[in-house]
Amino acid sequence: MAPPIPAYCRPAAFGAFHRALADRDAPLGLFRAAAAISLHAIPEADVHGASAAVEGIAHTVQTRARSGSADGRLAHLHDVLFEVIGLRGAEEDYYNPANSYLPVVLSARRGIPIALSLIYRTAACLVGLNAVGVNAPGHFLAGVDLPNKKRMYVDPFYGGALLDEGEVFQRITATTGQPIPPSPELLRTATPDQWLSRMLMNLQAVFAQTGAERDLYAMQELHALLETH
Repeated sequence: MAPPIPAYCRPAAFGAFHRALADRDAPLGLFRAAAAISLHAIPEADVHGASAAVEGIAHTVQTRARSGSADGRLAHLHDVLFEVIGLRGAEEDYYNPANSYLPVVLSARRGIPIALSLIYRTAACLVGLNAVGVNAPGHFLAGVDLPNKKRMYVDPFYGGALLDEGEVFQRITATTGQPIPPSPELLRTATPDQWLSRMLMNLQAVFAQTGAERDLYAMQELHALLETH
């Protein structure tokens, strides 16, 4: 079934998002769906180039990790992403919508937690690691499950810092400014739909704050498309 014609979202963004949703359960499919959002604000955004860049990162890691062990792949992944490429959080301009647009984030090497976590998770999965998104309130994270080890939590916003559960709860409290009692419910794995929904909700909040009504409505159209597909 063809998607409805959007009233506010650029048709190229709407169509690319709709097509990518069919494959959103796969790591690259989810990445492409999230990257398609950028086409609304930046028609010339290179979604395919961004996808190829993440695949290139994975190839570099696989080439360097000669032992093939999960620990070795994880170590090289962190070195490539956070030392060689220098991915970090966009602390100085956090609420700039561009910090959610994956092609821009890869180029600028700066972004908000959920965008950085998606780049991290995609590359990690492509090298055979069991990586997920962690839908924590206030501060999205990544998680990695290594054989015979507890889940490790990764904060790409702070240079790939590795956290245990207690440190994650501390970060949630610091980010939200509220004394939230620790609970496993706060660390639930994000589904692809939850991941995309949170990215779109973040952008809606930014556009509502800045009075960019047409962009706000465009993100609402993408959100409605996600909920019906």
